[in-house]
Amino acid sequence: MKNKTAFLPFSLIAGFTLTLLSACNFVDNQSVIPDSWQMFFNASPENANYLTSNAEHKVLIAVIDSGTDYNHPLLQKHIHYTVDRSGNAIGAGWDFLGKDAWPLPYLARTRFLYDEDQQVHDDEKLLVANISKLLQLEPSLYQWVHVHRNHNAEAEEGIYHGTHVAGLASYDDPRIGILPYRILPHQEALSESSKLNQSSEDFLNDLEEAITRAHNAGAKVINMSIGTSFGKTESGSEDMIKVFNEFESFVKSFPDVIFVAAAGNEKTWVNGENRYSFPCGINAQNIICVASLDKNGSPSEFTNIPLINSPLIFAPGENIIAPVPTQYCNSPSLANLTANLDQGSIGNLSQDILKDCSMNGKAPLMALSGTSMASPIIARMLAQEVLKSETTASATEIIQKFLGHSVNSKLGPLTMAKVKVPVPSWYAKNQDPSGMGLRSLNKEIKNQSSKYFEFYIKK
Repeated sequence: MKNKTAFLPFSLIAGFTLTLLSACNFVDNQSVIPDSWQMFFNASPENANYLTSNAEHKVLIAVIDSGTDYNHPLLQKHIHYTVDRSGNAIGAGWDFLGKDAWPLPYLARTRFLYDEDQQVHDDEKLLVANISKLLQLEPSLYQWVHVHRNHNAEAEEGIYHGTHVAGLASYDDPRIGILPYRILPHQEALSESSKLNQSSEDFLNDLEEAITRAHNAGAKVINMSIGTSFGKTESGSEDMIKVFNEFESFVKSFPDVIFVAAAGNEKTWVNGENRYSFPCGINAQNIICVASLDKNGSPSEFTNIPLINSPLIFAPGENIIAPVPTQYCNSPSLANLTANLDQGSIGNLSQDILKDCSMNGKAPLMALSGTSMASPIIARMLAQEVLKSETTASATEIIQKFLGHSVNSKLGPLTMAKVKVPVPSWYAKNQDPSGMGLRSLNKEIKNQSSKYFEFYIKK
């Protein structure tokens, strides 16, 4: 495969930078899912008064990411639905993988539907048979497992990412509505040769279309916990610089929209001369870049440090607890389920998988680290600033007002400005673990000594 530019979301778990999108890392086409699977991969939203819920949203944040579980109990009231004249929900944002209006994050295996290779069909039959045996042994796993679901790819591609981001962008403020857009992970384009047929240019087109859709839907804040950094002398950098400049002009063409971008987890300095960051490093006053702090208030070991003219803020990005998809099971055994298993192995795996899945509780939460955990909290604060501002205020003016709500402080030898915001209500130590899925997170929550997230702004 030719070397193409890779785009990475900035999610870091246990020190490993998770790649959601790269030139050689893709999933089967999600736009050919059969009707019989639709209720799992494009589920209808839970019954609600969508018109009333939409009316409560006074400001909209677009989450451009890996899809969002709009049925998560902590997100249902925040999702801003497209509603028909009868008050029925007919969509929520857009899914660029599935080419539909339901951007759930789950991934299906579809290659056998369009690939004539007999080995592909044989492997699919074996895997379906094994998963069917697993479900017969443990019927309770049906809520997390589907015979044609690509659990392995979901784990590798971090499908929980967009749900986590949406939760941090809206928590505890019913005035904030979320518009979810799924553009990650990279997917195989359907063609006669059934080969990967999507380049960085295609991805940029999806990103720009998602932004345009979000703007037309009324979004005032757009969160992008995605991107990459690259050196000026690296292979393919000329093409990437063209993408960089094109997107910079594109962002400036939306002066009424606030863009929030994660700085990245490549632990490098980005100066915009010999090393670039995209989209965080573009030079526009209506975009704010977010780097990560550790629990001691120092820059995280993994965070990029952008030396840019655009606004920059440091925010907590380590072990941040937030929602993950309700039908996602964080189980290594499930992620590694393959066609090459015997009956005994399946029996042993069923117990491990059930144990892991049962930890999810009724409203799953997970602790994740990365600059993409820091950026949506800033997006939330900026959305609240929009509500305080005059309707004629530009995105740049709102960002400057937000930056002004701070007091001078020190971050090592640097003079910074400090702000703080209450942590999500699910951090409450006395919350019922069985009701909020915190059984595996009690230790992390108890280690949170403060009731506030604290931020540092570059002066």
